[in-house]
Amino acid sequence: MSRDALTKRVSELHSTTVNQITKNLNEASYICLTADAWSAHSKAFLGVTSHWITADLKRESAVLACSRFKGTHSFDRIAQELNKIIAKFSISKEKIVSIVTDNGSNFVKAFKEFGISTEEPTKGAPDSEDEENDEEWTEEDGEKVSSESHLMEPQ
Repeated sequence: MSRDALTKRVSELHSTTVNQITKNLNEASYICLTADAWSAHSKAFLGVTSHWITADLKRESAVLACSRFKGTHSFDRIAQELNKIIAKFSISKEKIVSIVTDNGSNFVKAFKEFGISTEEPTKGAPDSEDEENDEEWTEEDGEKVSSESHLMEPQ
């Protein structure tokens, strides 16, 4: 297979996949997104996933982006990139019930500046018996490591 043929085939597969994910998201009543930005080997990346439940109550997920993120991870750049990804998949903002991120100040400010309230998950009594039994992950040496998530809810 020639380079041109392979390039065309990959491009067609990408378009087909984006169209199928867009169709699935369009059919969903509610969508939750997760987002994270990180650096590796002096290169920055942004990852976004989507999660929803189908009409027949099956959990579905799709990776919407895992791409280079050039420049600083500033709040306005993060919001701009998230808006581009949401638009690429034609996701209605009314369908987005939450966006889960880490506790990074750049994500918190991005959502505050662009009209999304930041609400910490309620701390205190567990909501279910399962949560009562949940414990923080413990490394082999016994040191506790907690992972705080940030829940962003559209206003």
